[in-house]
Amino acid sequence: MPLLGNPDLSVIADRVTGPTWSLIQRFKSRTHSVRGITTRVEYEKRTNEAGIKFYYERHILFHLHARGEEITLTFFADPKSRARIADDQAIDTDLREQIKNKPSSTFRIQSAKDFKPIMELVRLRIRLFNQDGDEQKTVERLQERPIAV
Repeated sequence: MPLLGNPDLSVIADRVTGPTWSLIQRFKSRTHSVRGITTRVEYEKRTNEAGIKFYYERHILFHLHARGEEITLTFFADPKSRARIADDQAIDTDLREQIKNKPSSTFRIQSAKDFKPIMELVRLRIRLFNQDGDEQKTVERLQERPIAV
């Protein structure tokens, strides 16, 4: 049965323990320190549970699910980004291997120290979005330029 209405963070807060909720809040505030990242609480169609989805501009970066003491993060990347992430030595080796072959990869968040490698991954993904956007603008400008005869 589909759930009605727009969920908010209280739906998630009711499902988790106190320490887990404070960890979610810390992670959320850390991601919001990166300019351009927004969040929405939405129901997941597959599980019918509310989760926090993190976006950069109109692109989904990842979503966060929490229940009890468990927090999982599902990170999304297109094939071009996955190839660049796999080649970037600044990203944690385990993260690179997990992302290399799949459009979505799931990670467990167990403590605040798990934030650092994931935030590096998020920053790289944002740089890739910006580079692709700059390349697209350059192509559009070249196409708009009139040809002298």
